[in-house]
Amino acid sequence: MDDADKALAANPDSAIALLQAKPSLIKRPVLDNAGTLRVGFKDADYTAEFGL
Repeated sequence: MDDADKALAANPDSAIALLQAKPSLIKRPVLDNAGTLRVGFKDADYTAEFGL
C-alpha cells in the first residue's frame, strides 16, 4: 500500500471506499455475530451461522 492509500485507511469513511476499490486489501474477514467471533471464511460455517 502506498502512502496515499495508508492515509485513506486512517479514516473509517475513506477506508470503506478504499476497500471497495481494492478488495485484495482484505486478507481475512472477521465476523462478530452476537458475540461469536469467526476469523477467516468457510462457506459451511457461514451457512450454519446464518441458516442459509
